[in-house]
Amino acid sequence: MVVVGSAAELGPVAAADLPVDEDQPCRPTLAYGRSKAAATALALAGRGALHVVVARVFNLIGPGMPRSVAFGRFAAQLAAADVDPVEVQAGRLDPRRDFVDVRDAARALIALAQRGRPGRVYNVASGRSYAIREGLDRLVSLSGRTARVTLDAGALRVAEPDATRADLSRITTEVGWRPEIPFEQSMADLWASAIASKGRSLPLTA
Repeated sequence: MVVVGSAAELGPVAAADLPVDEDQPCRPTLAYGRSKAAATALALAGRGALHVVVARVFNLIGPGMPRSVAFGRFAAQLAAADVDPVEVQAGRLDPRRDFVDVRDAARALIALAQRGRPGRVYNVASGRSYAIREGLDRLVSLSGRTARVTLDAGALRVAEPDATRADLSRITTEVGWRPEIPFEQSMADLWASAIASKGRSLPLTA
């Protein structure tokens, strides 16, 4: 059994502790992170006859991202607008996140089901971090539009970490998985899917 956890379980991590490995103490500050940490603890404590591994998935990106996450919301706003400049509503843009393509993450879950060691937690991430602003700038560039960014107070999160970045040593060594799709390709494919949802299509190229 592969239990899908989240980097939110970790809570804020000091810059000196990045990249973070699976043995980093979890101190989640948000309700979502606390719930995922509890699910991970229960899964590993009560395995019984089950062979359980936990995939600690970091921030997912790629085609089809919903509006409930920042890049999906940015892409939808840019694709739907019929005026220029486009008003893009955003929360903080300075936090850095370890983004992993959803297709790479899907491969990781399959690999963990096949080769993960029972009772282990594995980081599923890219091992690199990008500022949210970098993703927004790339989407604006792909759109060919100009953007005017305004603050969306509803998107601000109290006590969110300033930066996340994962150590991938365990999953690469024990499972043989590593990410393949670069951040730039993920963003290009996200933009293509946003345009396609408006009745148009673009090739999935960087």
